[in-house]
Amino acid sequence: MDEPPELETQVDRLQQQALEYLAAGQLDRALATCQEILQLKPDCAQAFKIAADAFAGQGKTDIAIQSYSNAIVFDPNLADAYANIAVLLHSQDKFEASIPYYRRALQLNPDRAETYYNLGIGMSRIGRLDQALACYQQVIRLQPDREISYYICGTILHQLSKLPEAISYYRQAIALKPDYAEPYCNLGILLARQGNL
Repeated sequence: MDEPPELETQVDRLQQQALEYLAAGQLDRALATCQEILQLKPDCAQAFKIAADAFAGQGKTDIAIQSYSNAIVFDPNLADAYANIAVLLHSQDKFEASIPYYRRALQLNPDRAETYYNLGIGMSRIGRLDQALACYQQVIRLQPDREISYYICGTILHQLSKLPEAISYYRQAIALKPDYAEPYCNLGILLARQGNL
């Protein structure tokens, strides 16, 4: 059933106000405004998401995760909610639990480099290096000037004993940022091992 236009207008106005409070760091006001929205429209996914952003800003991780989950109930295509749940789980070192949320966020928004980057960190932390590598390669596809992704790919390939590929990625990182010390160091170690220094 469609909402009356005046209710939609009021909800839209309150959502905008909540977003402004959130942007200004007035988290309690943002939360109060979200409560006001939810009294008018209890199935408002955006209100749950904005509230979750505010709870996350207050460091109330578990409440934020619940609020993002509520947002997803009412809008299962809310990619940011999935990504934010994943980041919060990730921040609690719950890497395995974060993975399905990262994957769903990427299904909904496959061009989000930061989500691939974070998923790559999680995959690395649980020892899934091949999957982590694939994530960072996606970051490079989306953001080819992001030198740290080349460095991380080099490091993973180094760990996987794929030395020629690691050397190539280190060189690409250096080409993008000539003063980037870590790739130089790792490249030197690999070249020395190969007797090419």
